[in-house]
Amino acid sequence: MGIAAIAAACTHETNSSPVFREEALHARIASTRTSFSNSAGLFSWSKGDDIAVYRTTNGYETTPLTEDGCFNVHLSATETRDGFAIYPARIAKAESYSASSLTINLPTEYTIPSEGMGEEAPLPMIAINDPEEEDLLFHHIGGLLQLTLNSVPYETAILSVDLGKRITGDFTISNPGSYIPQISTDATAGENVRFILDIPLSSPRDGYILNIPIPTGSFSDVSVQALDFKNNLLAEGNGILSEGTVGRAEGIRASLSLANDPSLIPLTIKAMWAGTVTIDNPLGLTIEYSSDNQSWDSDNGSELSFSLERGESLFLRGNNKTYATGEIVDSKPKNGSYTNIRSTAPFYLYGNILSLTEGASFAGKSDLANELGETELYAYAFAGLFMNNPYIQWNPSFPLLLPDGILSEGCFSWMFCNTNITTAPALPSTTLSPKCYYYMFEKCAQLSTAPVLPATVMASHCYDHMFFECKHLTTPPALPATTLAEACYKCMFYSTGLTSVPSLPASTMEKECYMLMFDNTNIASVPNDLLQSTELAQNCYQQMFSGNRYLANAPDLPATQLANDCYRFMFSSCTALVNPPLMEETAVLTRGCYCGMFQGCSNLTTAPNLPATTLEDECYSSMFKSCKKLETIPAVLPATTAKKECYKSMFQDCVLIEHSPIIRLEGLAENCCREMFSGCTALNSVTAMFLDAPQSDYTLQWLNGVASDGTFYKNPSASWNSASGFTRGVTTVPSGWDIENASL
Repeated sequence: MGIAAIAAACTHETNSSPVFREEALHARIASTRTSFSNSAGLFSWSKGDDIAVYRTTNGYETTPLTEDGCFNVHLSATETRDGFAIYPARIAKAESYSASSLTINLPTEYTIPSEGMGEEAPLPMIAINDPEEEDLLFHHIGGLLQLTLNSVPYETAILSVDLGKRITGDFTISNPGSYIPQISTDATAGENVRFILDIPLSSPRDGYILNIPIPTGSFSDVSVQALDFKNNLLAEGNGILSEGTVGRAEGIRASLSLANDPSLIPLTIKAMWAGTVTIDNPLGLTIEYSSDNQSWDSDNGSELSFSLERGESLFLRGNNKTYATGEIVDSKPKNGSYTNIRSTAPFYLYGNILSLTEGASFAGKSDLANELGETELYAYAFAGLFMNNPYIQWNPSFPLLLPDGILSEGCFSWMFCNTNITTAPALPSTTLSPKCYYYMFEKCAQLSTAPVLPATVMASHCYDHMFFECKHLTTPPALPATTLAEACYKCMFYSTGLTSVPSLPASTMEKECYMLMFDNTNIASVPNDLLQSTELAQNCYQQMFSGNRYLANAPDLPATQLANDCYRFMFSSCTALVNPPLMEETAVLTRGCYCGMFQGCSNLTTAPNLPATTLEDECYSSMFKSCKKLETIPAVLPATTAKKECYKSMFQDCVLIEHSPIIRLEGLAENCCREMFSGCTALNSVTAMFLDAPQSDYTLQWLNGVASDGTFYKNPSASWNSASGFTRGVTTVPSGWDIENASL
């Protein structure tokens, strides 16, 4: 497409002053071929742009263009206008040149608007300055690369472009006296051209245009670096120019997506505001640090302190395989046993954390424990590293890179505990280790987005307390694991804002695997088939949903083989629970298996059937304690042999119960019925097959606070009654109750 000439007349005036004269000239652009459309890049100028007009004896004069393409030139009384005129003026050289030695300077830096160059295309042009002509015909003398950049990161202040050849500096004009002048290059070395943004980008950008004046020639590669105002690398990209040959007045287009590789950047702290960064180093580790990622110093003092101005960075690395000893006191790392980084002002945290373990050789590595094939060298590697630092923020351009290989014991435990992060870094590892994420985000009250957790095989305590008290976390990550481990999900979402549950596909339980997992959350509903295991493990579901105020319907419980304490307090204090779970009938119970299972479920109206014939200690202890709306209960408790505390407080404070189940127990055990119906103010009928008289060792306070009038139906074969000296009371039979033989 040709470039249209500017066809406007200028008023010619000549000043006859003996000191100088002023001539009004008109600039036109020669029609030339170009591969650009006007909407893609204008090889032109606009009002106010400066032209440099050479004079043979006195260098050049810079003069602005007017709206109609006119400009003025000033000459001394005896001076003749000759030489050349050059656009834009900034590429002109200051010295005076003859026509055969005129050179053009393509700058190494351009200042551009932060929104990009759009149609601005300062392509070099030159015109023969014929003193007999008022119209100066300008010819393009180079080419143009229009480069469209995507994924330009936040805070970009400088864009540095390398085309693999010299594209800046002085160039000699070829054919300067002809109508086809040009600048060209075959040189393969030279400075990059830098574009300085007037304001750093306030957000990531796509479609960002750079119009780059270049000499004529063949170009094949392009690379771009995005830098912040401190010249820190933010992102870079490399590409191939598919149409790489550019001629005079021709252009080529290219597009490029910038990317960052955090594996190549050491762990970086970049100050958002001026402040101090302190590294507590109680283990006396040698820690290397740098302000420019080039010159490095080191220190092994117990406390390292760095003052940073806004925008300054602190780069860290070291050859230390662990930054904590793993000593734990009251579920917290022992004071003085771990390295901790704190600050007095907000900072961005990004880069490859393996710079702390691999030193100068960290670049490109992403596997924490496998570099030497010995995971024990990395145990508790980064435990507590940023714990209790409220100022951590994530860089929008660079992530914090955590390992994707085999983890080590406790490697990230407490790492961000009690911080104000809103999202978590990626956790790509699929092979876990004991306590690897133990308490990692504990009390991160602002955390609203959890990371993807792709591991399918658990390790003991691997996610234990991971999101403990993350109040803003409402949606859980998927948990695809089918092989569980001891306490793997224990307290994982305890006291979070969770409103839904992830799928739990595992069918084989391990000790404490789901213990307290959803305790004190906001979950309102769960799938009926959430829990699929038919064989349980010790404490596997203990307090899993306890403290929930919204859950109305419990999931089905298909297990037929129970384990000690397996359902202990599972739904305790679920105050919205109305319907109990569908439970498979189980004949043989285990120690504490149903202990406190529905305790405090103040809206539960119906109890499930309880057909077990073989009991164990505490198996039903406090199962329905304080279920104040419970009315429908099992008709019979069929077991005949008691175990220690088996029915202790089972229906305590169930104020609507009027009639007890038939209690088949014949022999009693220590505290087996202690406080069983204590506080059941409506209870007026109890049927119990005890052969021995109730007494404090077995039934202490079991009928405390029941109705004042009622009937106790005893085993006809029992030898005790009031006539034989039986003592009435809340531990035996209330004084106002009748005692009758039960109909068997």
